[in-house]
Amino acid sequence: VVGIRSGGWWVAETMKTARAPSGVVFVPLTCRRPTSDVKGKSPAFRLLLKALPYIVLDLLRLLEYYALTLPRCRAVIKNGAGELRVPDTTEVDAVRIAAARLRPGARVLVVDDSLDSGATLASVIKTLRPMLPADTAVRTAVFTVLGPAPIVDADFFLYRRINCRFPWSYDFHG
Repeated sequence: VVGIRSGGWWVAETMKTARAPSGVVFVPLTCRRPTSDVKGKSPAFRLLLKALPYIVLDLLRLLEYYALTLPRCRAVIKNGAGELRVPDTTEVDAVRIAAARLRPGARVLVVDDSLDSGATLASVIKTLRPMLPADTAVRTAVFTVLGPAPIVDADFFLYRRINCRFPWSYDFHG
């Protein structure tokens, strides 16, 4: 199981804790879009998100969706994913070590929290494929598919077009 940081790794860790299947390896892989890095690196912005009431945060989420997410999704649909997002090299090495131990016919599940344009998921799959045995089945699972037509489909998902506020979201007050 490859959990895309941050949200996908939270999900993968929860899966591991809940079930703890023997023989299943869980590894994180950081591969974020640039706007996620901006949110995460600004302490003032994170503090503001924690202080604002949910009614305001919901409006900001709508604004973000229509001003950033949808245009990005449309650009990816029109022009393709563009340049690959480069995953964290240390984590790629850990994934490579785990992949080297896979048996023929292995299955890999790539987990993320939200699927917008599909560019991150496409980057992770493109990074994984050369490391995996040729007959490895790769499946994807997300909580929610937000984008109208992602370039990579989720094999498993709970919601479509529902913007979830997860405990790991920057604007979660938990």
